Amino acid sequence: GVWLPAITLALVAMAHMMRMTRSNTISVMDSDFMNMARIRQLPRWRLVIRHLAPAALLPTISLAAMTIAWLLGGQHTLALLWANRQGRLGLVLIGLHLLLAVAGRWLAPHDISAGDSLASLLPPSAEHWLGTDQLGRDVLSRTLAGGREAIYTSMPAAVLAVVWGSACGMLLAIIGGR
Repeated sequence: GVWLPAITLALVAMAHMMRMTRSNTISVMDSDFMNMARIRQLPRWRLVIRHLAPAALLPTISLAAMTIAWLLGGQHTLALLWANRQGRLGLVLIGLHLLLAVAGRWLAPHDISAGDSLASLLPPSAEHWLGTDQLGRDVLSRTLAGGREAIYTSMPAAVLAVVWGSACGMLLAIIGGR
């Protein structure tokens, strides 16, 4: 359930990671210490594992860590948003959204998977605030439970983008050169 959306979201960040890793790898391959290692006729696997990978991946890992810290921390952005009334309202709404996403399953008035074919496509009512879907499931309960899946999808997407993008970028630089 979570991996297909995570892969889709990761593709956006993965392109940047691949390009950065590729350019770092090419730069390291042209460096003096790599030329010296080639002159010493070290095996190719040893050149890649012991010398190339640590030097080429370090800037990419540093950028990934700074980006994640900036996204999670965002203290400067939060201070700017909190400074005016519309910003405070936006932050409160985002906080409410996150709270509902985390606690949605417990706040849901009905079981999210329990369907009642006799109650299919009911309009909003006192029992079903947002109505029911084609299978008779409560729309409000399913909406509250669905926010959690969005949060669970974003973290694997970020990890996948960093890992896969760095690996592909390094591989493409080693195979394709320039």
